[in-house]
Amino acid sequence: CLGPLLERIPAPQPAPVPVPAPQPVPVPVPAPQPVPVPVPAPQPAPASEPGPAPQDPAAIAADPTKPLVCRPVEEEDELQLCWISSCDSSEEDDTSTEEDQSGYNQSVG
Repeated sequence: CLGPLLERIPAPQPAPVPVPAPQPVPVPVPAPQPVPVPVPAPQPAPASEPGPAPQDPAAIAADPTKPLVCRPVEEEDELQLCWISSCDSSEEDDTSTEEDQSGYNQSVG
């Protein structure tokens, strides 16, 4: 008695294929031409004049008579404070690392 019910169900229709929307054609836009900026040529100091030392970093590094300053002293102090505080905080973590190690040994063994 189920036969007539199955005959009443219409056959599944194939799914409609979606048509892709037409893509807009890109309009070529000419790139703006860069405006050349005149760069003044560096004026070399005369060799006969014992004027100021050259500001070239390579020349400064090659000159052993001048101390090489990498960063201000204040920044070094901040770095030292950070290093000291990080050492202090690592002492508090010793107990947790021992507990972690014992837990690791139990899970492995």
